[in-house]
Amino acid sequence: MMKEKVLILGGGFMGIALAKYLNRYNIKTFLFDTDPTVISRHKKNKELNSVKFLNDIEDAFNIDIIIETVPERLYMKQDLFAKIESMFDAPTVFCTNTSSFLISEIGSRMRNKSRLIGTHFFSPADITPLVEVIPSSYTFPVYLENILLFLKKIEKNQYY
Repeated sequence: MMKEKVLILGGGFMGIALAKYLNRYNIKTFLFDTDPTVISRHKKNKELNSVKFLNDIEDAFNIDIIIETVPERLYMKQDLFAKIESMFDAPTVFCTNTSSFLISEIGSRMRNKSRLIGTHFFSPADITPLVEVIPSSYTFPVYLENILLFLKKIEKNQYY
């Protein structure tokens, strides 16, 4: 079982909703956004009281799950996963909250695609209980199993 330290990449609507939801379950949650105004805007939100806001992705360590919630632009998602792949060793699982792209397309620039899984949280993520889980043909079963167990623990219904 994982220690359950989660890093959310993207502080937009979905990222903040996920952080609120994980906060309710006492999941150690970190949130990073490239726009510092996003971070400052949410730091005083009581629903995010346990979330640690990061100024740099590299400030996160020993992360079990990374959930990407950046805008639905393929190149952004590809760039992000290619960058963070070398920053976080196994067994960190990489999740993309996409509703538009194939998981294999998103991971196309990764050297090791086995840790990438689609986890499409339905909006609003802090209310809606459904998560579509989409492994690629490269995803190792152990990472899929870890995500399914995690989602069950936080009472999200998985559609797999």
